[in-house]
Amino acid sequence: MRNAALFGMNAVEEALLWCDMRRPQGDGLDPRVLTVVEHVSCRLDEPHSVRSLAALAGVSPSRLSHLFARHLHQGVMAYVEQQRMAAAGELLEVSSLPAAHVASRAGYTNPLYFSRRFRQAVGQSPTEYRAARAER
Repeated sequence: MRNAALFGMNAVEEALLWCDMRRPQGDGLDPRVLTVVEHVSCRLDEPHSVRSLAALAGVSPSRLSHLFARHLHQGVMAYVEQQRMAAAGELLEVSSLPAAHVASRAGYTNPLYFSRRFRQAVGQSPTEYRAARAER
């Protein structure tokens, strides 16, 4: 598999971050935020909203927004989009799936909207991103 080492390193980093968030000592991640983080990471292709994620965490949308700002230093939906973009970038690097399929797997129903958001986040279109990574 092309880029298998990078994919493996990413998995190790994710596991280490997960372990660090689960540490009982110190100022760990709020369990309600952790619930949302885990849910989003397992279900990127599903539609998410602050309201639906707050219900999952058992708090109001406003409270969840405050918890995310305090613990992750970003908004709830900004976090969701960041995770989706990271997943999309990974899929573009390690697969030959068409950009429309990558968009769908990353939670975007409209491939053109995905392409626009990807360009804004990364500075390249999905096609340019894939081509630049293939040259390495």
